[in-house]
Amino acid sequence: MTALPALSTLADLPPNIRAKRAEDFGRTHGRELAALGVNHDFAPVLDLRPEASRNRFDFNTLINQRAISGDPAAVADVGLAYVRGLDAFDVARPVKTLPGIGPRAR
Repeated sequence: MTALPALSTLADLPPNIRAKRAEDFGRTHGRELAALGVNHDFAPVLDLRPEASRNRFDFNTLINQRAISGDPAAVADVGLAYVRGLDAFDVARPVKTLPGIGPRAR
């Protein structure tokens, strides 16, 4: 697979650029997964980034590094655009969060 920056690097970009790049990521991943015969991707994870600084004992989730943003609107924008990219290659995906790991939108 092509190495691409994490979706979490897109949150601070202007919305139109953020959406374009997220969809491009999804298209790249979708194309390469489909070429391998994979028709299901377990991305994107739509957890919110917590406000607190990184917990030095968090060796497993590393949520501050992988969560797209603490802003629910930015997470939704990036997640939806990424899914559109996957959809272009008929790659299914569960849009999910990992319960109990990060803060939840209210």
